Amino acid sequence: MAVTSEFLWDDRAEYLGFLLGPGACGHEWDGPVRKATDAVIKWAKVKCGMFFDIIACNVFILSFFGYIMQLAPADEPVKKFLDFMIRNMFVGPGNWLPLRIACALGHAGFKVSLRDLFCDSVAAKVRVAHRTELDLDSLAAECFLARNAYLCNKGFDAPHSRWHLTSMASTVMLAKEGATQEVDIGQSRFRELLQGTTKDRALQRRVSKALSAEASVSQRVYFGEVLRRRLERFRLQRHGLPLGRAVNRGLNRMRDLSACVKPAISGSYFKLLFNAWPTARRMRSLKDAVRSGF
Repeated sequence: MAVTSEFLWDDRAEYLGFLLGPGACGHEWDGPVRKATDAVIKWAKVKCGMFFDIIACNVFILSFFGYIMQLAPADEPVKKFLDFMIRNMFVGPGNWLPLRIACALGHAGFKVSLRDLFCDSVAAKVRVAHRTELDLDSLAAECFLARNAYLCNKGFDAPHSRWHLTSMASTVMLAKEGATQEVDIGQSRFRELLQGTTKDRALQRRVSKALSAEASVSQRVYFGEVLRRRLERFRLQRHGLPLGRAVNRGLNRMRDLSACVKPAISGSYFKLLFNAWPTARRMRSLKDAVRSGF
């Protein structure tokens, strides 16, 4: 008969793909991140161009996060991985392609954009909250009261306090509330999204599209601001072209090109405007910038 010392002890364990236990906090994404990192290294060697790299990220890399994001918050490990993916899949100087720009390429006329993993994460939790037979409202309320009582007695520096703050019931309900209030879909429209859907994935897609639509205005403004900062390096005022007009022209050119040329050409023009090749010979001191790009 085995003695107690021969048993393996750990503060976390996997159940149905999810890590449980006080030591699970901060390690929920270890498996998806490891698999996705291997996929990034493999796909980065293919060098199939910006258009197909985005498709590869959406289909073969970001899909690793779909299962865990149903219950786990998309926190710091996910953000670090996305930065790693952008740096390796879309090679360029420094932070030439911010994540928000990669997710908003549709505003420039691109036929594909990078999946917004954070919108997908909220949508997945909304689907879970809507489809589950558990009374998540009661579970989240009980968890909140128990957690506050524990933290009042032990303090926020108590062992495993962060684990208590990120319980699965609380995470799912916070995502649902955030979808209706923080992102401002609105209660009436939110109820419409939850009705008439027989398949889980259809519901998740509809919620994700609604979240993306609500964020489209801020994305468009951010896209223009980043493009404006990048075009400042061309010093177009010396050629008699105001910076605001150059931004509008650049956006219009990208939309027109995406509609009538191959993705490689529109991708090259996008990289030109966003300074993906910042050599003095080709970009920063380009004397023909107005004629070639505007």
